[in-house]
Amino acid sequence: MQTLTLDVIRLTPNSIDGDLIYNTALILLGDEDYSFSTPDINSDTDAVNIKNIIDYNDVKATFENYYSNGYLSRITTFLNGKTNYQIYQIALDYTDGWYGGIAKLPLMEEVDVSSLHAISCAQAYADYFEYLKSNE
Repeated sequence: MQTLTLDVIRLTPNSIDGDLIYNTALILLGDEDYSFSTPDINSDTDAVNIKNIIDYNDVKATFENYYSNGYLSRITTFLNGKTNYQIYQIALDYTDGWYGGIAKLPLMEEVDVSSLHAISCAQAYADYFEYLKSNE
């Protein structure tokens, strides 16, 4: 999400148009030419999902089971019943450029993220993941 936010900032620097920022983020999500492409989204969600179900006594079986059918509901599993607002809140922790409001996130050290960019990117992320879930 940090790289998505950086891409959006590069394309909409100093913008005060929340709709423009939000729509730019939506367009970039899943786009192969930008940092948060569909393969990136899939690998990130798969990593979290597998971490949550892994059987350390049979790692091979965990992967075989997941990639035989578990991946078909990867977004539903990843979201784990979270509401759009909960997804937004989690995303905001990554789009605002700060770790718990205490320290700058490493990728964001050279950038000042406006609250409008952070909020718009987080909402686009939440809405995009709800859309992906609805198509599973």
